[in-house]
Amino acid sequence: MSTPIYCTYLTVYTGNKLPLFYIGSSTVDKVNKGYHGSVKSKKYKQTWEEELTNNPSRFKTIILSVLFL
Repeated sequence: MSTPIYCTYLTVYTGNKLPLFYIGSSTVDKVNKGYHGSVKSKKYKQTWEEELTNNPSRFKTIILSVLFL
């Protein structure tokens, strides 16, 4: 069986400054090392980065699907 390389993930945010969910894609390795996504939105980018730095426990990331190569 091949090793999963890429994945689609769901990040759930439990604070009150950002939307509750974020869906993205990345490598499985990156997500397993704590990656929660990168927001491009001008409205949320700075808040996202501040919350990740100051309140990382508010983020929970779950892998939804993987791509095997």
